[in-house]
Amino acid sequence: HDGLSADDLEGLGTHVAGTIAALCDDVTGCSGNADCPLQVWKVIDDRPLGDGRRYVAFAQYLRALAAVETSGARVLNLSLGGTASSPTETRLFRRLREADVFVVAAMGNERELGDPVEYPAAYPGVHGVAAVDELDRDAPFSNTGRHAFLSAPGVHIVSTVPTPGRSGPAFETCSGTSMATPHVAAVAALVRAPHPDWTVAQVAAHLAATARPAAGQRAGRRSQRFGHGIVNLAEALR
Repeated sequence: HDGLSADDLEGLGTHVAGTIAALCDDVTGCSGNADCPLQVWKVIDDRPLGDGRRYVAFAQYLRALAAVETSGARVLNLSLGGTASSPTETRLFRRLREADVFVVAAMGNERELGDPVEYPAAYPGVHGVAAVDELDRDAPFSNTGRHAFLSAPGVHIVSTVPTPGRSGPAFETCSGTSMATPHVAAVAALVRAPHPDWTVAQVAAHLAATARPAAGQRAGRRSQRFGHGIVNLAEALR
């Protein structure tokens, strides 16, 4: 956590982590998509700004990206974004691709506010993830763009949240492309496990080829709303 507290004060990271790897040991809550080890870097500042929200601490974020390169991680989930781009980020993502790390990032939730291009999803070598609802329709908040790689469930997603000061698990329902992204990260991890020699390009091609079309999307046709379609765990592992 690089000078920040160890606590997840926003709850976003814990929710994302649960979608990837929460263990199912009872009949309540949720189960993650992949039983895999997690390495976690905290990059959201402890201190809220004037609007009461906490945002990415940019220095810690850049150092975390650099650390991932030599961490042994094979998949990186980034449920964050903004409209500003950075040459430093561009170089770091190039290095991650050269290190064979499969990077997925949220497309953003501002479609109804102008549908801006957001980073890191739009960087070369990063795979942008859009959100769909329970009926496989595009979520109205989900940003669009030519850089959309896949879509995944991102509406009313149940997952884990921090439980400071109390025992036992806790769960919340959240919506956003940040909730869709870990579904793709988990499937990418499951695909890489039996194919450790597959490159990032091979993993991407496999996920694209096994995706299923979203509502109103022609099979095999890439869309600025859905990318190649909805990530399909069953077909990806067949």
